[in-house]
Parts: sequence; C-alpha cells; structure tokens
Amino acid sequence: MHATFNDPMPTPDIDLHLLRCLDALVTERHVTRAADRLGMSQSGMSTALARLRTVFDDPILVRTPSGMQLSENAAEIAGAARRALNEIDFAMARRGPFDAATSSMTFNLMGSDYFGLMILPGLIERVRAQAPHVLVKVASPQPARIRESLANSETDLVIGFFHDIADGLYQTVVVQETLCCVASKHHSSIQGGLSLDDYAAADHVYFGSPPEMVSSIEVMLERALPLLGIQRRSCVQVPTFGVMPRILARTDLLATMPLRVAESFAQSLPLQVLPLPFELPSLPVRAIWHERMHENHAHRWLRGLVQDVGRSL
Repeated sequence: MHATFNDPMPTPDIDLHLLRCLDALVTERHVTRAADRLGMSQSGMSTALARLRTVFDDPILVRTPSGMQLSENAAEIAGAARRALNEIDFAMARRGPFDAATSSMTFNLMGSDYFGLMILPGLIERVRAQAPHVLVKVASPQPARIRESLANSETDLVIGFFHDIADGLYQTVVVQETLCCVASKHHSSIQGGLSLDDYAAADHVYFGSPPEMVSSIEVMLERALPLLGIQRRSCVQVPTFGVMPRILARTDLLATMPLRVAESFAQSLPLQVLPLPFELPSLPVRAIWHERMHENHAHRWLRGLVQDVGRSL
C-alpha cells in the first residue's frame, strides 16, 4: 500500500555511528580513507555507505573518472548530520571528561589573518598530537556577526584582533602584539629608520575591505593619526596580511602591521621592519566564546591549546 499524505513519515534506520560514517565519507570522499578515519574495515564502511544511500535516497558519493565526487545533495545532508553530531558531542563533553585521543568532534573557529598566520599552525600541531581524529574548520572573520555566529552554534571560538566586542561574551587575551612599520629594503628614501615626516609623506597599503571588514589596526590608526596632524594616503587596499609583504618588497609603499607577522615575512623577503615614529598601544589578540561553551570540557581543552600557543609566541 502506498503512503497517503496523512500517513506518518517512517522513522529512518539511522544511528550516531551511521552519521559519523556519513561525515567521514563526505570529508574523505573515499571509502578506504573514511574507514581508516574511524578505525573500521573497508567492507564495514561500504556497508554503511549502502545504508546511507537507502536512508537518504541519495548516492552520497558518485564515481567519476577523477575519483569519487559528492552528489548534488551530499554536502547539505552531511552538513546537517555534522551539526547534529557536534551538538551531541558538546552536550556529552559538558557532562563529563573530554577524551581528546578518541574524539572525532568538529570545532568551528572564526579567525583573523593574524590567527591564521601566527596561531593556527601551532594550534593544529597540538591538536594533531593530542586529538588526531578531530576536525578543525576555520571561517573568515565576520566582525559584525560574532555574537550571532557564537549564539547559534555556527562558531565555537573566535580569535583575533577585534574591537567593539559585544557585551555578554566571554573573552581572554591570548597574546599582546606590538605594531611596526614595514618597507622594502630597496626603498628609495627610507633606510634603517623612519621619521614622522617619512611616514606622513609615504603612500601606504591599507589592510581591510571596508565596509565589510575593517581591521582593528586601521581603526587604531584612524583615531591616532589625526591627533598627530597626519592624513595618511592609502593607494592599495588588501583583505589579507599575506599579500602585503610581497607588495611592499617591490614598491616604495609602507604598511603598518603586527611585529611578529612582519618579522616572519622579513625572513624570506627583502623587507625592513621599523619602529613606528609615534606611540601606539599594543593590540590584544583575543579568544571569544559564548556562555553556552564556558564550562564545556571539550571547549575548555581547545581554549587551553590556544592559550598554550599564545604563551609560546
């Protein structure tokens, strides 16, 4: 007998293990690698894929000449499954100790450029050593959506230079960063030192993409420079620290950036790292999270790793 409109929907034959198989299959796009990820046999994962195809009435993975590819609906299906798994994992971590060695949780981070360059490599090194099955996903910064993304579980932890943090969010300082000025070693007029007149006369690279993304560094400069009688000329705007040093190395432009970032790029590019010719306070790199995660054992473990990386800097 065919189901009518008023018939109740059948309960799918699915469990947490099958959802974890779905997550692994979509992440790896390969049955054997997905099986290895969960410590299963290849035949067991093949059986799980067959069950998933039946439950969701979708192929999930499609064989192509270039290997297995996701079906049209697989990413959406897996995204819903991953969110459900993460909520369950976090709920369980809230109630008892977090076993990093066996966990396959997903941590969703939102990070600034500084976080990506200076903190993320050390964080991933520590995560891999302690929790090899954990997945870390990093999203680009959206300062206007910090509270919203933390509140609705899109993001678990936000890390970077952020001004005007919404009230009611937990935060801690990971590291304090000094700002400096960067110029090419082949600059036509600046060699070894920088005066206030040099800074005012130069053309600059602006970090940010207003109005969508305005850097805390630029906010600080825009407040400080008028008090010094300086109207800075910016002729290039870029959305990432990563491209700035390469532009600086080939031009007579200047840029103001975090000292640790500048020194790391100066190891491989012909750059001068110079003290600013005026006083600016240090910038705090903050980790920010929602109240719902404050006592969560898994989240506390992650925050501890971030703090450990900050101390190592």
